[in-house]
Amino acid sequence: MASVDENQIHHAIQQAYQLIVEAHRNMTDIWRTHVLFTRQWWFGVGLSICPWLFWIGFRDKRATGQFLLSGFTMIIVSSWLDQLGIAMGL
Repeated sequence: MASVDENQIHHAIQQAYQLIVEAHRNMTDIWRTHVLFTRQWWFGVGLSICPWLFWIGFRDKRATGQFLLSGFTMIIVSSWLDQLGIAMGL
């Protein structure tokens, strides 16, 4: 009798997994059709690249290592805080 219950549980898990796969596929399709290559998307790409180009051009060449260490430390801290906020539902 236990194997019947295990089969039912396995089937329910597979159905739930298929729902997740379908939802992911739908979200990807929506992102491709409504977000990718829009003006806002290009603006975000520019905001991601332009500060690095600005930094490369105007940084103090003698302090590059210190700037990179500080920047990467801030990236790690902000990523950790972002994950903490997501985990707390904020």
